[in-house]
Amino acid sequence: MASEHDVIQDRLIRMFQHLAESEQWDRLLELGPQILAQDPENFYVHATLAQAALQTDDDLNRARLHAKAALASEPEEPFAHLVTARVHRKANRMLDAKRSLLDALKFDPEDSGLWHEFGWNCYERGDYITAREAVKQARSLAPNDASIENLATVVASVAPDQDRLDAFDQIEALEETLRLDPENESVMHNIGQVYLQELDDAKNAEEWFRRAAAIDPTSRMIQKGLIAAIRRRDPVLRVLNFPKHLGLRVFRTGQRWIAKKMWLILVLLPLLPFVAALLMVAATFWAVFLAAPAKLYEWLTITEVLKKAGGVTGYRRGIHRLPFWVRFFGFLAIFPLFLWAVWWFCTAPEAKVYHDALIGGSMILGFAIGIWWSAKRQNKRD
Repeated sequence: MASEHDVIQDRLIRMFQHLAESEQWDRLLELGPQILAQDPENFYVHATLAQAALQTDDDLNRARLHAKAALASEPEEPFAHLVTARVHRKANRMLDAKRSLLDALKFDPEDSGLWHEFGWNCYERGDYITAREAVKQARSLAPNDASIENLATVVASVAPDQDRLDAFDQIEALEETLRLDPENESVMHNIGQVYLQELDDAKNAEEWFRRAAAIDPTSRMIQKGLIAAIRRRDPVLRVLNFPKHLGLRVFRTGQRWIAKKMWLILVLLPLLPFVAALLMVAATFWAVFLAAPAKLYEWLTITEVLKKAGGVTGYRRGIHRLPFWVRFFGFLAIFPLFLWAVWWFCTAPEAKVYHDALIGGSMILGFAIGIWWSAKRQNKRD
């Protein structure tokens, strides 16, 4: 007969498995240490905690430690190698990720998910030939998998000329893939990317990004795509970012002209101080007066997406019940007050004591942060 301790441990593991299946990553990170306190070599818990740490942007070192423990416990388990590959990918160590995926495939060459992951690794490293072979292998194992078909379309977009899909063919293929899995946010994101990057159609791109965000509002990748589309068509953001875009356009146009006709350097040399001053004024004006409103507008736009998906909780829910423009101008009004407070601390005679204390505290804090950051970078290298 099982002891009470075993019954409790078994109940915790079943709860842990349920949380993993429903992708409740934050709760997994809370429950996992309780199980490991009694069973420190549990491969499944270590591997899943590594995955949870990656999904929540927790601590990369924490994910690395759990992946290492999972491998030490079960060195022939493909899932342990898969999670290790994802940790390497997060650290931008793509060749190490490739080696871990090949180790996983050595132990389970019939897993279509591993071939799918290996295909993405090859694509991201620019090894398109191997990526096509991985897609072919994954398709043979899972012919109607939407995630694999999504990868197949992405890889086909960089194929040699005779096999390459143009933008309209990519959209058609991705929409066909979406019929296999109508809730696949990655496919929706890729459709948005084709509209935005290849067709310069920000309106349709925004629509697809919003559809993807409605399914996974916390995805940074989808949020970045949505903001990129909004920047191109939203009149408020276009006005706020105009000086920035003007400066970048002048700089890039000058680069192209000079690259084509080197003698232009001599002609434009007398104008260089004027152009540099113009760019400096535009950059300063944007940074001081427009950058904060632009970022605030983008943040509130993403918050609207999160709010519709139920991703805004706690005290923030009460704040974000207010109309969009009330929040925008309300938060914006705080910014000048902050600048005034900084100015007062730096210039007012009666603030000298606070000023000196602030400088001293900042130096100590900066020194402590420098030591912490150096230690963190060293841990990443190790």
